[in-house]
Amino acid sequence: MKIRPETGLDYSSIAEVNIQVFATENEAKLIDKIRDSPCYV
Repeated sequence: MKIRPETGLDYSSIAEVNIQVFATENEAKLIDKIRDSPCYV
């Protein structure tokens, strides 16, 4: 397994995994808000 930082190309796949796991879009939306935060590293 190779672990690497996410890229913009990964965002939609990550959102889809979160939607499937949590059965809502809330977590995926939260991740988007965190990425948009000026404090996001």
